[in-house]
Amino acid sequence: MGAAESAPGSEDEATTARRARGIARVDARLRERLGTQGVRYNLRVVLRGGRRAGKTALFERLAGRGFSEEYTATRELRAATIAWAPPDGRERCKVDVWDVCDAAEGEEAADAASIDVYDGAAAAVFLVEPRDATTLAYIVEKLKELPGGVD
Repeated sequence: MGAAESAPGSEDEATTARRARGIARVDARLRERLGTQGVRYNLRVVLRGGRRAGKTALFERLAGRGFSEEYTATRELRAATIAWAPPDGRERCKVDVWDVCDAAEGEEAADAASIDVYDGAAAAVFLVEPRDATTLAYIVEKLKELPGGVD
């Protein structure tokens, strides 16, 4: 947030490496919403659930995008950053939301099998598709993996 942005075409090796891993700077709109005072809290929330449980639909809504009727399986872990503040605006919060998939498509893609999605997470939200009992069975198994300290 406080770092100066480099001119286009003059990326250093570290910036190139971050881009290759999918790490990007906070976009200008979010920086504007956070203001110059920064944030008081920085949280990560992971969304878990079986196939078609609604993780991506919730992720898209939290990221400020609309609902889509079309189903597309998530192919790798996705992340969005949300700037949030209570109505009084005194304590700003940056929330990173992760849409987690268990097995990504592609060798370089991030998924729950390749990284510890709970490391640094403040909370996990488990979603169930009530018409599919396997999504509840999935959550029962995944709750056993939930480390202490993650709400």
